[in-house]
Amino acid sequence: MKYLKIESQGVIDSRAFSLMGASTKTGDTTKIGIFGSGLKYALAYLLRNNINFKVFSNKEQIKFSTTCENFRDKQFNVIEINGKKTSLTTQMGLQGWKMWEVIREIYCNSIDEGNAKISTIDSILPEEQKTIFFIEISEEIETIIKDWDLYFSEKRKDILYSHKDSRFYCGGANFIVYRKGIRCHYINRKSIFHYDVPWVEINESRNIISAWDFEYNLIEVIKKIEDL
Repeated sequence: MKYLKIESQGVIDSRAFSLMGASTKTGDTTKIGIFGSGLKYALAYLLRNNINFKVFSNKEQIKFSTTCENFRDKQFNVIEINGKKTSLTTQMGLQGWKMWEVIREIYCNSIDEGNAKISTIDSILPEEQKTIFFIEISEEIETIIKDWDLYFSEKRKDILYSHKDSRFYCGGANFIVYRKGIRCHYINRKSIFHYDVPWVEINESRNIISAWDFEYNLIEVIKKIEDL
């Protein structure tokens, strides 16, 4: 059995999985996370879809489970963390979430914590002073790994232009925009460049708020580039 291993330095506080809207990164321009909700949605997705995963914090496993609860004659699976009930259910993010977005949220959190690494392994081995996610690799995850550049830019070598935190890559059959290395805009149309810029504004789903504003601001940026 193979696992996708996503690791970072330090010990995660288990409340990071349950305290909705709690983000210590708000206002910190060096961080990717903003809203304090992504990790909770990722957790709900994994549990809802019965995906085999484990999380270790400093060699101690954080255990996730669900319990059925009735609310207004409807059944909900309430998430429990280390045997303690939370206010979260597996219904969170029911509409529209995809597996790559789950990986995105976990990976973004790891990047913000520092020394993030992502790899594929054959066995689960927790490590001291690290937070590690192990997610069983399915065919869908294999496809994500194969097409990694469609979602994340950090491994791309085809940089055509770089200035401070902005990078332009070779384009292709799709129009892709990244924010701090994470895809936030995708259109199925040909493009000369793919862009990774830190100034683009995103919503809680990590999508561009206004494509029109982005393109307008991008034109202004390109006008100032003399060697492109």
